[in-house]
Amino acid sequence: MYRNAGRDRSIASSFVKNRMETTGASEEIALKECASIVETVFTHEKEFKFKTDVFFGMFGQSNLSWVTSKAVEIMNKRITKVAEERSRQEIERIEKEQEANFDLGFSNIDSVLARIEEEEKDG
Repeated sequence: MYRNAGRDRSIASSFVKNRMETTGASEEIALKECASIVETVFTHEKEFKFKTDVFFGMFGQSNLSWVTSKAVEIMNKRITKVAEERSRQEIERIEKEQEANFDLGFSNIDSVLARIEEEEKDG
């Protein structure tokens, strides 16, 4: 495995600065974004259909900016899927809660109405 620590640091620094400029994120957030992007590229390597092996240097080449764009696209799809699932679960929870609260302990409306009428006669 090829490694050039000085070159890799320079690439990483440029990558983070570029994310900060592109997204307006703080350095801390840009660092996290870059780490997620790199992880996504290596985790979903098959989706990129690279013709060469994946290497860190590709994050520093402007003609490979499509790699970052595709990684962000994959990340956004995953985030959207998780958000949709959470929303679905929240809707189901609210519906169950509403169903539980709707039945105020009266299973038969006729008996409730009869009781009200009786109370009105007595009262």
